[in-house]
Amino acid sequence: MNQFSDERGAELRELFFETAQELLQSLNDDALKLEKTPKDAEIIRSIRRTVHTLKGDAAACGFLELSELAHLMEDALAVEVTSSSVSLAELGFTAADTFGAMLIAYRFRQRGQENQSQQEAQRGQPAGGVDRIRKTRRGGRPGGREEHIPYRGAD
Repeated sequence: MNQFSDERGAELRELFFETAQELLQSLNDDALKLEKTPKDAEIIRSIRRTVHTLKGDAAACGFLELSELAHLMEDALAVEVTSSSVSLAELGFTAADTFGAMLIAYRFRQRGQENQSQQEAQRGQPAGGVDRIRKTRRGGRPGGREEHIPYRGAD
């Protein structure tokens, strides 16, 4: 890469981190609304749109683990595969926390602060959120196969 593309990439990633924080706030706000009206299809669609945007933005910046997990979350929110035993509001909160912890890990990795990133990611317990989203996604595909998406934190 030349210096221009490195600078441009850094600028785009910084914009991604700013936008992602706004998306996570929106995800939390919608999850709060969904707690009050759990079957509100418009709120569920809003959450899916937010997660879809985060998925695409993360992929564009090369944060593939976040993009793949957001894809699973997006599918888990599909009305036709949603289980009545799953609290979508709780899933929304878990996703926001997990995505937030992953963003912290990515940001610190970008800055070369790997040790601090690992500690922050562990405090946010992203692996537990990843597992919860994966379990919710089970059965959403024909045959009920679970996809394995490893969360590597800051490594």
